[in-house]
Amino acid sequence: MTHFQPVSHALTLSATLLIASCATTSSGGSSGAADTLPAVWAVGPDRLLELDPSARIRPDILPMYGGMERDERLLTAAGDAAFVAAVTKEFGSREAASQRWVEQGIRFYRVDEYEKAMMRFNQAWLLDDTNAGIYHGYAVVYQDHGSYLEAGQFAEQALEIGLADPRYRADCVYMVVAREGALSGQRGGPPSAERIAELQARSESLLAAAATDCTAEDRGYVETLRFKTRMLTGLYDKAWESVAALDALGEPLDPKSVKQLEAVVPRPAPR
Repeated sequence: MTHFQPVSHALTLSATLLIASCATTSSGGSSGAADTLPAVWAVGPDRLLELDPSARIRPDILPMYGGMERDERLLTAAGDAAFVAAVTKEFGSREAASQRWVEQGIRFYRVDEYEKAMMRFNQAWLLDDTNAGIYHGYAVVYQDHGSYLEAGQFAEQALEIGLADPRYRADCVYMVVAREGALSGQRGGPPSAERIAELQARSESLLAAAATDCTAEDRGYVETLRFKTRMLTGLYDKAWESVAALDALGEPLDPKSVKQLEAVVPRPAPR
């Protein structure tokens, strides 16, 4: 899996990129080989049960335990109530414990341990459902499995709550834009000019803030996501600015990405 470590003439081109770059819907994901079931985050519980009625889908690897109310979960699962009490005592508050569990989840996510990651994000949710990192965690798992609609929804939640880490903000901006591509594929047509302009303005503002707030070590990561987002929203001249910024950082883009941009807008002449 590849992890996040990410109007006029441009409208038609950007819509084409949006549609081509994203899967149509989560249910349109690969069903896998004949003897291998896809991950539940790729196709959803209902589709997984269609493929194999005997499949066991654990609620603890689904976001928010499959949609259960948090208080209901704490009331019905004695072990979870005990867990919350114990770690709150250990870390001094539910908020602090929640953040620790999100960090554990991200560590599991980075080594493709998706079930363990989702379990940690869910435990973090039990502790503090206002922790934006939880929804970023859900989003990146779904994004890795090609479920762009779900990923974008969780990413939007994370942005609305407010993410402190500029890298994760950049992740979420890109996923929100990628969701628009999935919706375009579902509709069979591009977003409206107004919608693309809205996406452009919002993503540029949020990514500029992320670039300002990030550490020097993370500038390349954030700028790469800014490049990808600019490609999806049709801001090709600004995408060249990202190319130049990454070159200056000594972290150049892969040649394939640069060629994709060159096929749309020629490289600007050196100043």
